[in-house]
Amino acid sequence: MVCENHAGSKSGHPFQWETLADFTLDDVAALEIYAKALEIAEILGLEQYSASIQLAMAERYLQLGKPDYALKFANSANETAKGTKDLDLRKEISEFLLEICRNM
Repeated sequence: MVCENHAGSKSGHPFQWETLADFTLDDVAALEIYAKALEIAEILGLEQYSASIQLAMAERYLQLGKPDYALKFANSANETAKGTKDLDLRKEISEFLLEICRNM
């Protein structure tokens, strides 16, 4: 597996792990992979990746019927995204927060 082969090396990047999680059908397994991606993104100081991963985790928690966890990760994504210039990501997070708040 590419992700495992690159883990801990200069070739290791959170994008690889996030992509793997995106294509993982099992929500619980995907969340474990996202957690690994988030850890790497935070170590490397990659705020845009951290925010994106946190949003993906929020979406998975919502699919699992855990809105409290979804809101927690969406709020974290929102805070992290404030440090980026990625307006599309910030908009996506804001829209998710609005959606989840309407349904709680």
